[in-house]
Amino acid sequence: MSTLKVNEIQHTNGTTALTLDTSGNIVESNLALSWWYKTNDTETVGVSDVVIDDWTEASDSWGFKRIGGAFTVSSGVFTFPSTGVWKVDTQFFFNSTDPSYYIAGASTFDSNVMTRYTFIEDNGSSTVYSTVSATRYCNVTNTGTKTISFKTSSAANIQVRGGFSGGTAVVFQRIAPAQ
Repeated sequence: MSTLKVNEIQHTNGTTALTLDTSGNIVESNLALSWWYKTNDTETVGVSDVVIDDWTEASDSWGFKRIGGAFTVSSGVFTFPSTGVWKVDTQFFFNSTDPSYYIAGASTFDSNVMTRYTFIEDNGSSTVYSTVSATRYCNVTNTGTKTISFKTSSAANIQVRGGFSGGTAVVFQRIAPAQ
């Protein structure tokens, strides 16, 4: 049995790829995780697509800290901090007192729209809640041209819920180098 003792593993050009801390944790330089939530608690959406443009990053709050580079968001359009294959988990949260035969939550990446649907049943005058969840994988080969945005629509007026506790949110996780 042999023991290999190292503090970091580097590429031959000197770039640090992995670091091993004194607790035995391996720190990989390309890991990234970022969590965002819709800022405003409600926003009325009808039959027209509405881009969600009020996002707040949960970094350094709610027991979470971002790993890796920072996303930028402008008018609801997210720019990735680095190239790579990104897993994007989105949860849209809605409520209404009116029934709607469809509620849509969609993400647009590289001009490709992926939409998930649900509905709100008639429950008299009581408020009814519903969610739409979606996972998509994005191959980001250029951070200047590959962006993602999120939008909602409905057959009737609904409220898109925000705020950290149970509201509309998105989590970005870099899982591999760009392909």
